[in-house]
Amino acid sequence: MNWLEALWASRKFRTALFDMVVSLLIFVLGTLLTEIEAKFWLTIIGIIQPVFLMVIVGTAWEDAAAKRSGVFLDIKRDNGA
Repeated sequence: MNWLEALWASRKFRTALFDMVVSLLIFVLGTLLTEIEAKFWLTIIGIIQPVFLMVIVGTAWEDAAAKRSGVFLDIKRDNGA
């Protein structure tokens, strides 16, 4: 498995990528809106950022616990590589 496949297999990476795409989309759309509407959407981004961060931290915590307990699956071994 190359580094790109390993990165894409990470739930933390995909969550962070989704968060970045949503934030950038709303930020770009904010430039097309009035100042009051833009402030509203930037506030929404500020409110949801901690939620995405907690999802990433929770996923990392689960992965670390699985590795410590020996339950974590090795993708290379499971695919027969």
